[in-house]
Amino acid sequence: MSKSNSCRALSVWPALGVGLIAAVAPADTAVADDTAEFEEVLVTARLKEESLGDVPISISVISAETLADASVIDVQDLALLTPGLVSSSAFGRINASPSIRGLVNAGLGEEQTVAFFVDGIYISGRTGLNASYFGLERVEVSKGPQSALYGRNAFVGAVNYVTKRPTETFEGSVSATVGSNDLVRGLIEMSGPLDGDRLMGRVGFYTSENSGDFANNVPGGIDVGSIETTAAMASLLFRPSGNSEFYVNLSYADETDGAPPHYLVPANVLPAPGSGFPRYFEGEFPANEVGFFTNAEHQGTERETLRFTLNADIDLNDSLTLQGLTGYNAQEGFYDFDADYTELFFNRTFEEFDKSDFSQEIRLSNLVSGEPVQWLIGASYYSFDDELLARNYLPGFGQTLPDGTLNESTTDSIGVYGSVTVPLGERVTVTAELRYNDEEKTLERPGFDLSADWQEFLPRLTVSYAPGDRTLVYGSVARGFKTGGFNTFDNLFPEERVYEPESNWTYELGLKGSLADGRFTYGTALYFIDVEDQQVIGLSEAGASSNQFTANAAESSSRGVELEANWFVSDALSLTAGYAWTDAEFDDFVDPDLVPLPIDADVSGNRINRTSEHQLNLTALFETALTSRLDWFARLDYAWQSSQFSVPANLAETGDVTNVNARLGLRAERFAVSLWGRNVTDDDTPYVGARWFDATGTYTGLPPFQRAWLVTAREGAVFGLTLDWNFGD
Repeated sequence: MSKSNSCRALSVWPALGVGLIAAVAPADTAVADDTAEFEEVLVTARLKEESLGDVPISISVISAETLADASVIDVQDLALLTPGLVSSSAFGRINASPSIRGLVNAGLGEEQTVAFFVDGIYISGRTGLNASYFGLERVEVSKGPQSALYGRNAFVGAVNYVTKRPTETFEGSVSATVGSNDLVRGLIEMSGPLDGDRLMGRVGFYTSENSGDFANNVPGGIDVGSIETTAAMASLLFRPSGNSEFYVNLSYADETDGAPPHYLVPANVLPAPGSGFPRYFEGEFPANEVGFFTNAEHQGTERETLRFTLNADIDLNDSLTLQGLTGYNAQEGFYDFDADYTELFFNRTFEEFDKSDFSQEIRLSNLVSGEPVQWLIGASYYSFDDELLARNYLPGFGQTLPDGTLNESTTDSIGVYGSVTVPLGERVTVTAELRYNDEEKTLERPGFDLSADWQEFLPRLTVSYAPGDRTLVYGSVARGFKTGGFNTFDNLFPEERVYEPESNWTYELGLKGSLADGRFTYGTALYFIDVEDQQVIGLSEAGASSNQFTANAAESSSRGVELEANWFVSDALSLTAGYAWTDAEFDDFVDPDLVPLPIDADVSGNRINRTSEHQLNLTALFETALTSRLDWFARLDYAWQSSQFSVPANLAETGDVTNVNARLGLRAERFAVSLWGRNVTDDDTPYVGARWFDATGTYTGLPPFQRAWLVTAREGAVFGLTLDWNFGD
């Protein structure tokens, strides 16, 4: 067991400080693409539209062109372009687990450490985070606590999906893709005026399916790793007068996925008392050599998602703006997994979910350039209804499909917040933000009825200094908040049913700017995070099984640096580089799963599981004329991520990951064709591993239900051809 070493930690800070002052690269610039060259990048991280270079927050912005050219289809792909963001989906798209700056979700429940939004409107629960990236203008990833303005669960950051708005001129696009693993994908979008410049509309349709990269060894079994999506969207932009604007967006997605690419790895160390059988795996998870097994009785995953957003902006006068944000999200579906991973129909995980939320925000502000003092005040209401029907059972023991246990939970949250920015001289500004949040949760389940209420004050203070027109230096201190909740496993003591919120204080220094007339942009952020009441997985003594629960049993800290730079080398060549060093560790935690084993259960000083210490991403984009009417282009994306430990014991790990994507094509004014590849080096490093069990004893050769590790395989190389056609005025 490694222990924390204060001398080592202190020795790192001066070196990072030198890196900050040198400002070689930023975590705050948009990924370079051919359409964004020298254009001002606008973001809405502080609830107003402003230039990226003027925002004293570490932000990564990924444009629509980059999302397409870099083949971004989920949060895992997004993390390859975003230093400081990592994500894993142990059970497929409905189980996303993103983290920023090394602070992860405990692994149970719906609440995450990173808040996700569509056009500033909150997305509930982890099952909805990996939705289709169809119809987006850009993605903004704001790092560090954004709780003061964004509210619940913006604990270490916020991801905002900004959708494409309707246009004043008629335009449209069609895209068709075919590729390996039976990949077929189609997209059509149209946008234009419906009533001059008063009313504009946009519609779109998207479909994608592939059979997966993994063969199922069970005859007649469902596909492993297959994904099928059908989605549609429609939006209206209404400008009844010159001082008001209403934007409505409606989207629907129907997704059907096959079985996750899971396999089991037997435990190999730390004999358990009594049995003497191994309880832990030590080393890097091996690649799958036994194949994948899932029976025909298992159906995989289905999810339907409906989203409605309304953004209203009314200019009351030259300086005052009234804003309203209304949102409704609904999801329903199920997941049905083979939990023994053999040809036997033995162990089945079957759960159905039905959830919906409604949110409403109202803001009044004078966030207008040139105002000596800028301010914003707002109020928010959020309501979430979540029904989960758990129907897990063991057909191998003759059990029939049970009626299941229905968990009905609600969340009601009210917040009031504000910010004020005051100049101190010509070059220094101070911004103070504060939110008061009151949240109430309830849970109804056969056998108990629970409720809890939490109130929090969430401040943020930022001081920024602009020594020149192209440079910004800032420092901030902010409090992050992640809500509490309930534990629903059967075998728990009453006092273990409720877990409290966790919080952090984050201290950050940043520097961003540009050189060479804007051809080189940079930014860097240096931070320290102190986490209290950390939510981790505990083990109850109330029963022999089904006794995991979330407990506020740890303290931790994270320190690191994020760097990113864009360099427009010439009119033909642009380069992007990003790096993140994350030193996230437990400061005080005794892992109850280790207590009975011949090892020190105090994991203080160990790295927080499912985090990478190092991340590196590099992009090169080259485009030049082939003829007077035709260009050729080439793009190469390289991403490297250091190994992640699977659990706090720091014994089992994934290994380093190297991902290379490439694209080569021809582009005319309205037409483009490209050949592309994802993971072209065929890296087979597993995504993630988690404590599990071998229900049948097939993998371990031991009696049933001994410890094994559930490992999620990585999709291999995928190659394809894409045709794009643009039309309109």
